[in-house]
Amino acid sequence: MNVLIVHNPVADLACLDDADVLVQTRAVGDALRVLGHEYRIRPWPEDMKHARGGIRVKAGDVVFNLVESIQGSGRTVHLVPSLLEELGAACTGGSSRALLHSTNKLLAKEVLAQHGLPTPAWLDRQDRGNARPPGRFIVKSVWEHGSFGLDVDNVVLVSSRVRLLAEMKILQERLGGECFAEEYVFGREFNLALVEQDGRPLVLAPAEILFTGHPQDERRVVGFRAKWLEQSREYRDTKRSLEFPEADGPLLRRLAMIAVQCWDAFALSGYARVDLRIDAKDRPWIIDVNVNPCLSPDAGFQASCAASGLSFAEVVDLLLQAAVSKKVCRSS
Repeated sequence: MNVLIVHNPVADLACLDDADVLVQTRAVGDALRVLGHEYRIRPWPEDMKHARGGIRVKAGDVVFNLVESIQGSGRTVHLVPSLLEELGAACTGGSSRALLHSTNKLLAKEVLAQHGLPTPAWLDRQDRGNARPPGRFIVKSVWEHGSFGLDVDNVVLVSSRVRLLAEMKILQERLGGECFAEEYVFGREFNLALVEQDGRPLVLAPAEILFTGHPQDERRVVGFRAKWLEQSREYRDTKRSLEFPEADGPLLRRLAMIAVQCWDAFALSGYARVDLRIDAKDRPWIIDVNVNPCLSPDAGFQASCAASGLSFAEVVDLLLQAAVSKKVCRSS
């Protein structure tokens, strides 16, 4: 099989989350060699108008899509699979529709609500939403990924909608210019990774984020520092665990069921990760649906694969199979 790996261009002085795509590219390339496939690597053009001429897809190619942003933003990342779909190319991961509806966090909330899935109440900068302060809220970017602009001070305690709107105005520039507020769920946090196998999602070993060293009443966030800055206290005190007591069995089965429901609600394909929190009444809340999550060796997706007894090469093979199958379904 001939595989074209595409990724977002990385500047010499790129920040850690942008540069990580090169780590993913090497990991995928290594897996493709193990599988015996030929591959080549191309950065996706910064200007989408030049993409059609800049990306050469040969007959029979499978495109491994690792594009996470265009010109430093996640706003138009759905246009990558959109163009590949138009060209009739087999492409790994989520469709253009799935990427648009999940990357835009407000659209994602609408999808979740339409399917009766639990998502925290929210409010946007135009004072639209179902949130009812007072209470504690977390202010997030509408579009950006990788915990962009996110840290503990994004969690705010407010007495009114007016105060919450004011807090969003303060944080919006740091969050890429467009943000929203979501009710903050204090409790256990879980990641449920999924990979497509024979047309249906296989739920991989669940992971829990452990906020070690954090006072019980501290705001707990997997923010930018916790995710990327290895010398920071937040990074050291935020751990991933894939081991659970037997008593957690019913909860984990419930979370797996919700993850599959998210897969169906967003019409996902390839692979994904659903992030959830459990509140004080043991109610699960979906806080993010990640299409095409990070594939770096130290990221949560690969950790769940390993804990499920799957090598990364086996997972890459599943992604290629899913891409080819998706193309066949589009053509028929």
